[in-house]
Amino acid sequence: MKTILVPTDFSKAADNAVEYAINLAKIFKSKLLLANAVSVPIPVVTPAGIDIPFEGSEEIRMATINELHELKDKSHHQDLNGTDPSSTFPEIEVAAGFGPPYVYLSKLVRKTRAGLVIAGLSGAGGMRRFFMGSTSRDLINVAGFPVLLIPQDVTFKGGKQIVFASDLSMSDVKIIKYLAGMAKQLGAEIKIAHIVADTSTLVSDKVGAFMQQLKTIVYEIPLSCQSVYNRGEEEGFEWLMNHMKIDWFVMVHRNHGFWSNILKESYCQKMARQTLVPILVVPENYHPND
Repeated sequence: MKTILVPTDFSKAADNAVEYAINLAKIFKSKLLLANAVSVPIPVVTPAGIDIPFEGSEEIRMATINELHELKDKSHHQDLNGTDPSSTFPEIEVAAGFGPPYVYLSKLVRKTRAGLVIAGLSGAGGMRRFFMGSTSRDLINVAGFPVLLIPQDVTFKGGKQIVFASDLSMSDVKIIKYLAGMAKQLGAEIKIAHIVADTSTLVSDKVGAFMQQLKTIVYEIPLSCQSVYNRGEEEGFEWLMNHMKIDWFVMVHRNHGFWSNILKESYCQKMARQTLVPILVVPENYHPND
């Protein structure tokens, strides 16, 4: 993974995400791109369709660039004082542009071919605000790239236990292969959680067939699968968060079904109370760049 994009609004939660991203970039040997979308008044459009930029907009953008450089320097200073001096601080670049944040960030991902976006979540109720805030919700919904969400009070611990919620579909095999590349670098294992209401042998056979096929493709890291029997996916999710050791929880963002419903306000409040671990949201049918 050559580039990790870290959007920031210079909040405490965003600063924590930057620190988390720095530690992850050291392991992945990735470059970081700190970015901020500058909000300015809508430009005037002439009858000929030519945009006239808001006066002073470039000065605002450059002030933001300077603030991003200050954040970069502060992060480097804190890293020198608080981590293993033998570890290599990653290369960090900065970028600021205009427009709706999710639009600007999506353009940056395409331009830089970033393999991951890492974003911060604020404290109590932060998950609800993240998902239901227009910027973050739209970023998730339009993203064709993985987004790792870091709760404000979570510090980097290496991600040794990656739990992936799967419906055992064939599209999940490619995503698990993508996860396996990161898990290998982290020295982690992947546990596949299959939430079902049926305890029949048909479910057991489906799990066995899925794992047999998966292990012919992914064989360099420990893999296991656990069926979680509950009346519904919501209860199954709650059981996972309360009973399994999880360093990263991974879910696929589909345009239908339960995991897409998680992004709706009706379930976010429950999720916010339980989310004490980073959540990696991967779009369905994701194909990594590198």
